[in-house]
Amino acid sequence: MSVLLVGSSHVQRLGEHVATKCRLHNFNIQECNVKCVGISGGQIMKSGHTRLLENSIKFHAPSHVIVHIGGNDLDSREYGSAEPAVLELMDKLILLIATMVKRYNIKQAVICQLLPRFRTRIVPVDRYNKLVTLFNRKLKESVMPFHIKYWNLKGLSNSPNVYYDGVHLNATGLHKYYRNLRGAILHCLRQSKCDISFFPADSKSILP
Repeated sequence: MSVLLVGSSHVQRLGEHVATKCRLHNFNIQECNVKCVGISGGQIMKSGHTRLLENSIKFHAPSHVIVHIGGNDLDSREYGSAEPAVLELMDKLILLIATMVKRYNIKQAVICQLLPRFRTRIVPVDRYNKLVTLFNRKLKESVMPFHIKYWNLKGLSNSPNVYYDGVHLNATGLHKYYRNLRGAILHCLRQSKCDISFFPADSKSILP
């Protein structure tokens, strides 16, 4: 069994964190092989970024995929301006993952909740965090028909002290993030013997 974690800078920094600590190697799990591929500033709506993520899945050929991306999209004029745009972004993420699941015969896909921010570039902080709450609530409801698992990240939503710059996690936050993602990996391990049809036959591909 193999698990690939893909996403933006949170995943990138987690991969670096795990790589520098021997006791965290492979998330301290012997039953599977775990890889992390993160893109600094990664966005769902940048075709170059989604192409990199897809190429990573194609290259590593994982049996399970865990995805954490979308926050950078929300801190933009296009997707941080109105609730309908947030729901459009969520739909694109779900269809992106569903397409990859079908294309690369992935047994289990997990999408992690978006994290709040205490500093933003474009969208006001309060507005951004309200949109994150909406995105997460709708995401949890919407992934069910696709048999994609929504993953809650505990201990990171209302704790500004776990971020060193208001966006990226400090050492304490990274440890909590590690424990959350390790839990998601163990969930995949438990589900590895399940044979599930992951999305409706009429779902549309957004990849070429």
